[in-house]
Amino acid sequence: MTEPEQKLILFYLENDPYRYYANFSKYEIIIDGIKFMCNEQYIMYSKAILFGDYEIAKKIMEAKNPVEIKKLGRSVKGFIQKKYGMRILIKLLIHAIMPNSHNILILKH
Repeated sequence: MTEPEQKLILFYLENDPYRYYANFSKYEIIIDGIKFMCNEQYIMYSKAILFGDYEIAKKIMEAKNPVEIKKLGRSVKGFIQKKYGMRILIKLLIHAIMPNSHNILILKH
């Protein structure tokens, strides 16, 4: 017996059919009354706020490019992986899949 063929689902590049799942996809979301241009901006902003790096948080919100946002997020001062954990990602998932939210990225496409 052979294993069933597995198909890779790509969602990183702008022309991938499932690109809407990518953190870098430029689809606006609103969480806690703050407008974010993409999931990556929310994740990196939340990381900066969690660790008290308000200067980087401000730069993340001013950035217009997800790659730049990711780079800024890597420079958050005082970052501790154990403290960061999954809490920010869980909040993002809750807001992205809320059935009555106008922020539902997946169902719009």
